[in-house]
Amino acid sequence: MGRAASSRPVFKGLERGVINVVVTDYIPLEWDKARGLAGLTTQYDGFHLCLIALRHAHGHQIPYLSLNTCVHELLHVLMLDIFDLRPKGTTGDQREWRIDWYATQLWLVHDGAEIRKSAGEYLRRMKDKGV
Repeated sequence: MGRAASSRPVFKGLERGVINVVVTDYIPLEWDKARGLAGLTTQYDGFHLCLIALRHAHGHQIPYLSLNTCVHELLHVLMLDIFDLRPKGTTGDQREWRIDWYATQLWLVHDGAEIRKSAGEYLRRMKDKGV
């Protein structure tokens, strides 16, 4: 990960049609806004990108509140959040809690039925795009 002269992040080696997971020590400031984010998931120039900042990332610690960063970010893709802009305010917070709920269900009771269903839809969308 580097920076263009415009200070826009530049990623090398990304592939279309896959979930690109980039492990780094920080989230670019333009995206992080000095919040110390552990991870971020987005569509960037048409690439599906999960960015994990090891400096702030963690494994499962407290159900619903402090979950595995990698699982959390991957669930944003598999639960189709990547196709919508992140809503502001409480609606955006609810989306984060929803992901934490699914991650907790997967972790504590090994229930991934909704995740499998949504992941199937994600794969169908990728197939329909011809990726």
